[in-house]
Amino acid sequence: MISLVETVGYIYTGQAIAFSLCIIMVGQSDWHKAVWLISNVFGVIGVYFSATLGTPTGYFGITYPLYVIIAGLLKGLALGDGRITWRRNRTYLVLAVVSVGLVLISHVVPRNYHLLFISSGGMLAMAASAFRLVQSRYWRGSWAYNLMSFASVVGSMILFPRFLTAYPIGNEVQFYGSNHNQIVSVLAIIVLSFFMQVAFIGLLAKRETRQRVLAERRSTRAAERNRLAKAAEEDAARRSEERLGFLRMLTHEVRQPMNNAQAALQAIVMEMALPQATPAKLQSTVSKTQTVLDEIVLTLSNAIAGATLIERGAGASFKAVDVISVCELAILDCPVNEQHRIGFTRTENEIFLDCDPILMRLCLRNLLDNAVRYSPRGSAIDFRVIVDESSFGIKFSVTNELADDLSMHGNLFEKGKRSVDKIYEGYGVGLFIASETAKVHFGTLAYHQASPSVVTFDLFIPA
Repeated sequence: MISLVETVGYIYTGQAIAFSLCIIMVGQSDWHKAVWLISNVFGVIGVYFSATLGTPTGYFGITYPLYVIIAGLLKGLALGDGRITWRRNRTYLVLAVVSVGLVLISHVVPRNYHLLFISSGGMLAMAASAFRLVQSRYWRGSWAYNLMSFASVVGSMILFPRFLTAYPIGNEVQFYGSNHNQIVSVLAIIVLSFFMQVAFIGLLAKRETRQRVLAERRSTRAAERNRLAKAAEEDAARRSEERLGFLRMLTHEVRQPMNNAQAALQAIVMEMALPQATPAKLQSTVSKTQTVLDEIVLTLSNAIAGATLIERGAGASFKAVDVISVCELAILDCPVNEQHRIGFTRTENEIFLDCDPILMRLCLRNLLDNAVRYSPRGSAIDFRVIVDESSFGIKFSVTNELADDLSMHGNLFEKGKRSVDKIYEGYGVGLFIASETAKVHFGTLAYHQASPSVVTFDLFIPA
């Protein structure tokens, strides 16, 4: 008939083998798993042979308990974070050396003292493993860590009563036996070993999950870096294309107005040489020449401002500016023969706004030029400055009639998107510059039509 002691040996051995197979299959292989598996081997050798080869009363030899002590210390080693230094792990190292020393001393003391030294060594070995686990940051933050800590502490506490009952403190000289303390100790070893094995598998699973999450984070970060790099590359390409577009506008679009201006000046010279030349006859030619020159100035200004706005605010110089003065200058920038069409409605008090005066003046000039170009010749243009107290800002409103409904098709604020620009001698950059200027000033540019033939552009700049 199999005794209780032998049953303990078989149960512990089967349990250790089963859990070892599970540990092998869980997660990646590393030194933590290897050391734990080696500790299981030492534990099986120590418990199985001490239980099955001992005397019928449960008395056991010296060599096998040393295997059990080493198994406990190896488990503590496996639960560490790999950095074994005297400064960081001196408690574990001291307890480990003392526990092994106590078991070795039991070889030379009388047989009755074996249980005292072996239980002392086992208690210190469990305490060493508990300290090693507590000092490690590698496994923290999971239920398995808490379970392993609990099992290690309880294991050390369970061996303490055996120490108090061992000879010569008490009367017991056997670890295995049939009395209450001996049975409880044996069952406690089986139960605690079970929970420690479960806890270690939980630690491995938690580590595997954490490593997978970290790998996903690294992958996400790498993908985000690639996306940002691609976006930066696309943005650089877009800016280069926009710069090239403005250069093309300078080289091609300015050439024709300059040729026109040159021809107009030559016409003035020729007319002045005629005997019948009078100031009245020259006025028309001079007016046309001035209009062409105004177009050249506007084109050059848009090209320069566009190069600045490509950097989205780079080079903008904000300062307190009299808004009314900027509006009046923008009106004066318009062709002289068109200025009478612009009706300017202003507030009675002066208005100051933090903005870039050059960009703001050019923005308003483009809005007015847009109204002049795309409205019936001679029609009135309403230009207003309104203090928007509800939105805490200034609204510039330009209203004009439409000469052609087709001029409102498409995205008006994208460069070169208006299909009728060439018909009205426009370059498709005025509203684009105005829109970008609004963004630089953290404002908005929008339009609405009160009727199919009337449109209003509203530029809002926060105060």
